[in-house]
Amino acid sequence: MLTKSNGDVFSGNFQNNCPMGFTEIHFSSGDIYKGEVVRGVMTGEGFLQCTDQKSYKGQFENGKLHGDGTFFVEEGTYSLAGKYFEGVPERKATKYLLKVLSPSAEEEEIKGKKD
Repeated sequence: MLTKSNGDVFSGNFQNNCPMGFTEIHFSSGDIYKGEVVRGVMTGEGFLQCTDQKSYKGQFENGKLHGDGTFFVEEGTYSLAGKYFEGVPERKATKYLLKVLSPSAEEEEIKGKKD
């Protein structure tokens, strides 16, 4: 186990006193990563669970979402699967996609009239 000065805790495989291979990282922010690392940096396949109810499962490179993966929001109520490049998804969420998460005021008004 390795605890960095910033409070991040690494447990798993080590090579030359450095996290390497499958590792679990408990970040000081409360986020948790389980997956492959190279010299202590998220690189390869992994799963990142954030404290803000967002998570990502897929490929990482140099600590960023990179390659094929799926980004989840609010325990699976919304997901965006595809390719990521240096932390940015290839596809962008549109207003139509966001309607699934939050109905417009007009939709709320219609719903209220039915009741």
